[in-house]
Amino acid sequence: MAGFRLRDEFDIDGLLVRLTQAALDEIKREQPSASPELQKNQDFRG
Repeated sequence: MAGFRLRDEFDIDGLLVRLTQAALDEIKREQPSASPELQKNQDFRG
């Protein structure tokens, strides 16, 4: 991606994994009743 640079220890895939995990954690905190469905999705993604 032109003009986009990550620090050397990160790559795009790692960044996306971290952002996804942070978003899922936030949803779990705000909507605990959604947690079982999120867990199924996380298990599916591996």
